[in-house]
Amino acid sequence: MAARLIYEPLRHERCFRLLNFDTQTADSSIRCTMSEYGLDDNIKYSALSYTWGPPESPDACDSQKYQQYKDERYDIFVNDTLLAIGLNLRDALIRLRRSDPDLVLWVDAVCINQNDLSERSSQVNAMGDIYGNCTQVIVWLGEEQPDTRDTVDFIQTIAHASKAQDEDGKLLDWRGSEARAARGLPPATADQWEALLFLYYRRWFERLWVVQEVTLPKNTTAGSGIRIGSSPSITPIGQHYEAIRMICGSVTIAWGELLDCANYLLGSGMIQKLVISGNLGKFLKYKAEFGMKFQSVSEFVMKFQSLSELRSLRVMCYGASTSTHNPRTIWHRAFGLKHGVYDPSVQFCYFRMILRHWCCADPKDKVYAILGLLDRIRYTFNPNELPFMVADYAKTVEEIYREATTTILLHSGRLDVLQIISDPSLRNYPNLPSWVDDYSAIRESSILKFGSKEGGPFTFDAAKGHVYANLSFCDGGKILQLHGSRIGHVDEIGEANSHWVSELSDLFWEASAKLVLKCDETYINGQSRVEAWWRTLITDQTITCYPAPDSMGPLFFNHLRAIFKKSILRQIAKGDRTEVIMSRNLPYVEKLAQLDATGQMPSVHGEVESCLEIEGRSLDEAATEVRKNMVAFYENTKIFLHLRLFRTGNNLLGMGPRNVAEGDEVWLLQGARVPFVLRPNLENGRYQLIGQSYVHGMMHGEALEMEGFKWSGVELE
Repeated sequence: MAARLIYEPLRHERCFRLLNFDTQTADSSIRCTMSEYGLDDNIKYSALSYTWGPPESPDACDSQKYQQYKDERYDIFVNDTLLAIGLNLRDALIRLRRSDPDLVLWVDAVCINQNDLSERSSQVNAMGDIYGNCTQVIVWLGEEQPDTRDTVDFIQTIAHASKAQDEDGKLLDWRGSEARAARGLPPATADQWEALLFLYYRRWFERLWVVQEVTLPKNTTAGSGIRIGSSPSITPIGQHYEAIRMICGSVTIAWGELLDCANYLLGSGMIQKLVISGNLGKFLKYKAEFGMKFQSVSEFVMKFQSLSELRSLRVMCYGASTSTHNPRTIWHRAFGLKHGVYDPSVQFCYFRMILRHWCCADPKDKVYAILGLLDRIRYTFNPNELPFMVADYAKTVEEIYREATTTILLHSGRLDVLQIISDPSLRNYPNLPSWVDDYSAIRESSILKFGSKEGGPFTFDAAKGHVYANLSFCDGGKILQLHGSRIGHVDEIGEANSHWVSELSDLFWEASAKLVLKCDETYINGQSRVEAWWRTLITDQTITCYPAPDSMGPLFFNHLRAIFKKSILRQIAKGDRTEVIMSRNLPYVEKLAQLDATGQMPSVHGEVESCLEIEGRSLDEAATEVRKNMVAFYENTKIFLHLRLFRTGNNLLGMGPRNVAEGDEVWLLQGARVPFVLRPNLENGRYQLIGQSYVHGMMHGEALEMEGFKWSGVELE
């Protein structure tokens, strides 16, 4: 009843509502007036960015307070009519009324009739303009904690130190304690680091909608009245940061400094070091309770990578203050696009990958929350082209996800969107066709590298010369018809690498070695099977180089030796006798010895004796040293969690989804950059898409030269 009294239908799709505070009311109550405006009107207003539910995780505040923020609703007066809102929004409005009573404000929960699906859809479609035209975005992180002000000072110190330069004007090195000291960073306590991470893990930082909310504001000058189909003068990045006003209770946080701090934590390796060190006991104990549910260091790092990407997104949408950083140039460099080409497949996949850890209360918004970003890029390349998709909340989640995938496939003619498919075991909507991604699932890393390399825009090009797919649909759009070629059957699988490298089990390595032993000593491309093994495990990539340099080989052997030594130290700590340790580990080492033609593999006798000879150090200290050596192989490589090593019947080694099984088939598909694992349905001859794969020696069109290779039709259900 209240919704009908407050909301009159908007005059047309390019109208929206704004709030003004009634400053005559007491602090305990909120009264506002709400009026309708046109998006093309010359009006100054601010847009509020916040979380609808609790601002913090249940472990960062007491349980009673968390439940209060989660469940309780509070009445405010809008045009003299009661409207129920959440406690976090009420806190924000009270703070803003005190600090800026004359503020003109757009708040989604109030200014959009949430009970009208048609209006919600039209307003989401206009979100790019709503945030693009605002004077500033006010970010509300929630009420402050006792240590918030000190934490913000700590962030500021790190942000300033991240830009420290030497006498020649070059940025100082980021890595190592000496480098940090040279930058002016004082030693920090575990409590300080924990407080900093808890701030970054406030729920605002996991909300997908905030990405466009802090990316799309065009400038700091008010009343632009400019829609996406226009050509505004865009302010430099630094000035854009000034248009983001971030507050946590009474504490103001500089958005640019917060991003600089996150970038430093990521680039310096501090995040990895903090987690591996185990010094963040309280934070690590609770990290699984956060919305992101990180299960490993790599997934933990991905959080900061996606946050760091926000700076790039701003430049990609609008460019920067110099001609060399205009959005066309950036997109062309990043994705190898021809001048003037708009390919939503590439952009959608890119956004899906870098934003995969951000969450939405409504699963429909996993697609709709990035439409504003896609529209901004679309206008950059072709302002006259219609949006490839519009929001419609009357549709089901399954309909929206299938529409998104189908539209991208038809628009681009490529299969890039299939390469972001989540593992079937992670799906929340199991009735989706296997070729439609469940966008609500928090997926893992993609083997596909969305970035340029020397000689081409993408790392891999498995279907070389067959860039576009010959695709069609049948059975009401549920079946995807493609052309491809089977290049192998999965004969054997290893253990999934579901943990950070230092946590991989002995079983993972023993199963891996057993699998590789069945390969020919000389791999199909002339490499030794051991070299093919380690290159396959890292998909032959380092962070900066493809293919991986030969120098990674010795690091791999050192890595295996460190893993073995760690296992022995654990057994010694348990009090196991030397002869028991020898006999228990001998089978594993014998497998490694059979693989090794260089003599670099670990010796069971040598490693046990080495561990037993530790003097003047505790086993914990020795284990810490081993742990550091284990990371050396992986610290600069591409790490793909939840992938599983497999071997085909024709002795190809590959990394596929953790759900890959014996009997699956590896296919090369026209229009795809990587091979795919497909599962045959013996009843109808169709296939289920399991996911992308890396097949060593088959990533640049080599399969097309295989004897008997031919293209044939294949149907995915």
